[in-house]
Amino acid sequence: NQRRGRNDATEQGARSGSPAPTAGDNDSNENGGAAARKSADLEEQRREATVILKQILELMGERTEVRQIQVDAETVELEIKGDGSGILIGRHGQTLDALEYVVNRILARRIKDAAPISIETESYRARRRQQLHRMALSMGEKAKREHQLVRLDPMPARDRRVVHLALKEDPMITTRSAGEGLLRSIEIVPTESGRREPRAEGPPPRRRREPERDPQREREPIEPERGNEAIGEQGGFKHGQKRIV
Repeated sequence: NQRRGRNDATEQGARSGSPAPTAGDNDSNENGGAAARKSADLEEQRREATVILKQILELMGERTEVRQIQVDAETVELEIKGDGSGILIGRHGQTLDALEYVVNRILARRIKDAAPISIETESYRARRRQQLHRMALSMGEKAKREHQLVRLDPMPARDRRVVHLALKEDPMITTRSAGEGLLRSIEIVPTESGRREPRAEGPPPRRRREPERDPQREREPIEPERGNEAIGEQGGFKHGQKRIV
């Protein structure tokens, strides 16, 4: 079929007087498409991304409103205001991530060096960042307490960045990424300063010796001094006598 298609294209070119397309022409078309991309500032990129997102949502049958949250030097963040059903979020944010991916791909074909677009709805991204921050601190304490490496579940690059930033200031642990593709995750490793130092072994402490007792001295009764005998004892009165007052 490929050979037949090439022959038909050659015959049509010969009849019309135009040359048949070649592989070099395809390369030139692709380069021309890349060169046709325009340069735009962040504000123009925001407007273009808003139009693209609205068109996708209309094709999905969603009646929503798209507005800008924030624009900085690295990213443009857009927010979708819907009915609050959460259908645009999906399981673990998969639908929202897919929308964000499509918008970024279309914008990259239209604008040269386009800034990344972040899409938010129902404060999902903000709640997710708080949850990851708490989880990162908890896993960091576990790594320091057990003095062992702790490996987290695979997560996208956005979530890994939140974990790295949450544990960046802790000198007793360090974080690193491991794995490839969708299985890329974070490992929390305790540093040398966070490991428990072994106790120095030495002889047990010597017990204090108690003075030896003299049994002969214990058996000898202590006689009271003369004149200080207790009244009513045998030293002052005989047994059975009473003192007359």
